[in-house]
Amino acid sequence: MKVIYNDGVVAEVEEKEEQLHILRHTAAHIMAQAIQRLFPEAKFAYGPATDNGFYYDVDLGERKLTDEDLAAIEKEMKKITKENLPIKPYTLPREEAIAHMEERGE
Repeated sequence: MKVIYNDGVVAEVEEKEEQLHILRHTAAHIMAQAIQRLFPEAKFAYGPATDNGFYYDVDLGERKLTDEDLAAIEKEMKKITKENLPIKPYTLPREEAIAHMEERGE
């Protein structure tokens, strides 16, 4: 499995545990993108890969997710993966990163 690290380096990863962690990390980002598409008002906090999967802490205000919402999120995640969007890691100086996130409303 090839991966792109935060510094933009592409490398081959052979260790199965690291591959699984990378897949879960990427899936968490895809889930966040799906949630943001379906619920633009969503505010995100922490969203890591874990030993058993991945999650994101998401604030949807008064809204509580339903089973139908979860199915819609999964469907949107599948749609996103089929879009084959590029993954381009980048770093910004702290002040630029803060401005960038404020522009995005995050």
